[in-house]
Order: sequence, then structure tokens, then C-alpha cells
Amino acid sequence: MNALTKIGLLYLLTIPVAIEAIEFSDYKNPDSFYDEAYIKGDFDLSSGNEAQTSFRGNASGKYETHYRTLPFVWNFDFNGKVYIKREGTEGSSTEKNHDSTINTDVNKYFTNTNFLRYGSIDLGYRKLLAKETDDPYAKMGVGVGYGRITNATPLVNVTRFISKLKELGVISKKVNDNTYLELAEIVREGGDIKRIETVLQEAEIIKTSLSAISIIKINEILAKKRITVREYGWLVKTGIGYVASNYDGSENISSLDFSFEYALPMSHKFQFNNLVKYSAIIDDNIGHQLKNELSFIYEVSHRFDWENTWNFDYFSNYTMSQSFNNSVIEYVDGEILANQLSSIFHYYLSNGTSVDFTVKLTQVKDGVDGNGNDELEKALFMGITYRLK
Repeated sequence: MNALTKIGLLYLLTIPVAIEAIEFSDYKNPDSFYDEAYIKGDFDLSSGNEAQTSFRGNASGKYETHYRTLPFVWNFDFNGKVYIKREGTEGSSTEKNHDSTINTDVNKYFTNTNFLRYGSIDLGYRKLLAKETDDPYAKMGVGVGYGRITNATPLVNVTRFISKLKELGVISKKVNDNTYLELAEIVREGGDIKRIETVLQEAEIIKTSLSAISIIKINEILAKKRITVREYGWLVKTGIGYVASNYDGSENISSLDFSFEYALPMSHKFQFNNLVKYSAIIDDNIGHQLKNELSFIYEVSHRFDWENTWNFDYFSNYTMSQSFNNSVIEYVDGEILANQLSSIFHYYLSNGTSVDFTVKLTQVKDGVDGNGNDELEKALFMGITYRLK
């Protein structure tokens, strides 16, 4: 186990835990719809001690949508990135790369069960630094699975405004689970203040109408765009895949695929997610591809979030060209092990705009010496994120 892998595991020990009066898993309604769109950028310019001005810049965009019902789930995710750089040595020219991916899948559940069948499509298009544009990537998959991820954000928002009303002295009694769940349904349907007030009165939690300041605080919480989706559950899938086109020009490749997804909100301030994907690549040789994406985000305060991610990638006997932290790994028929650990501090200037301070560590083991990724890469940078929706 390498040093960065150990650091990633120790990350889990820093997770803050808080217990709510109601378990988020008590929220059972499978119906939800949400979408998010972001644009993000950072730029670094240096001059004075170099033959020419050097610079590095990143710009990225993301859009995702999730539609969930009892019999049907549809997920769609788009990510696009552009990176430019110019070194300070005389005569260096501007280099750039781009990388765009689309991932979508449909889960169709069998009646009154958590068993499902699925179909998926993954597309990619990119140009790496100092390289020509790669061939397009296209993969299709079908299979079966079991489990369900439930969006509990409505219940989380209820715990938020109940906590705020307690701070204001509006509520002094304990709120029972049934009231929490009834309020969560109102929030899911739009958060009508009059209906919320009626439920609180009927439960004898408040005796009079909500004050103006109470209504303002509830509306602030329900209108908050930046809250991370709080979801829980697990989902396991297995199936077969077909790579019609790969980045390196290979095509008509089959695979056996497996994935496991787990989500847990430990409080209304904290969300933990982990996604494991494994593929056995059936080509001239049997190859292996293993990816683990772990993330947790903690809401430190009204204006400050702390987000952490750990990405683990392993490839064996599968010719791949990968770009980790904008450093190119050549096509390698062997083993590649990559770890990337990021800690991001989001400071929100407004409901949809944040200044982001990122600390990132990247370690790649590819068995190739002198290709620019032999040492642990450390990066510290600042950027701006704007949430479109």
C-alpha cells in the first residue's frame, strides 16, 4: 500500500459525525428530480524571473441531472475541461488540452422490488498535452442490479429549519418523526409556508402563526442553491459492456462490468459517497480496470464548505492513455496505479458563487522512469465556481 493510499484511508478518521433525532433512512419516498450546472476556472500568471511570461489556466463545466421514481431512474452527467499552459523558457509555445465526457444510464426496476435491469452509455472526446486529438471513446453496457439510492434532501432541509426555529426560540418541544416526514413531503412538493405552519400547529409544536423572521429563515434554507444533495442507500450492478471505440484507436472490445455505489448523510451538514467500478477487459489479453471515487463534504458554516475527494485508478494489461492532473501517461501495456487526493475549501460570496482553495496531491506508478510523473505531485491553487442552476 503506497503512502498516498494510506493517507486516503486515514482521511476517513477525520469525518465529523452528528446524530439527528430522526434517521434520514426513515425517508422512503423514491420520487425526486434535481439538476445542477457549474462553471469553474482558475488562472496563474508568472513573470519577472523567466525568459518569457508563463501561465497555466483551467476552465471546466459540469451538468448533471437525476430523475428518480419507484419503477424508473435516469442519470445524466456531462463534464468538460480545458487546460492551457506556457512555460517560462524562451521559445516555449502555448499548449492546451481538452477533455469532455458524457455518462448516462437508465435503471428499470421490476415491480415492487429493488431488483433492476439497466442500460448505460459512456462517451468521451479529448486532446492531451503534446498529443494529437485521440479517437472518440464510446462504450455501451447492459446488465442487472439490486439496491436503490434515495434523495433525502427534503428531510435534511426540514431538520435545518427546525434547528433554526429552535435557535430562535420558536420551538421548544421535541418534534416527532411523523411530523418530520410530513414536513419533508411538503418541502419536496415546493415548501409552501402555509402548509408547513399548519402541520406545526396541528402537532402542537407552535401555538401561533409563524413570525416574519421565522418565515424568512425557512425560505432562506429552502431557497439555498448550494446545499449538497443528501442521499442514502446502496446499489450494486453487474453486466456486460461493449467498447465500440477507444481513445487509442482500438475498437470492438468486450468487458464484464461490476459497480458498487454507497451513500450516507451522517448529519444535515455531512454527506459521504463512494463509487467502485471494476471491468474485466476481454481483448487479446484479459485486462483489468478498477476505479474508486470517494468523497465527503462537510458544511462548516453558512458560508464555508469543506470538500474532500480521493480517486484511485488501477489498470492492468489494458492499453490506456490517461491524463492525471494534466500530466500525460504514455500508452502502457502493463500496470498503472494512480492516486489523487484533493481537499477543497469553498467560501461562498453569494448563493451561487464561491471562491475555491484547493490542495491536491497526485501520485502515479506506471513502471516508466523519466516521464514526468515519478515524484509525488503537489498543487495549491485558487479558483472561482459559479453555479448556474
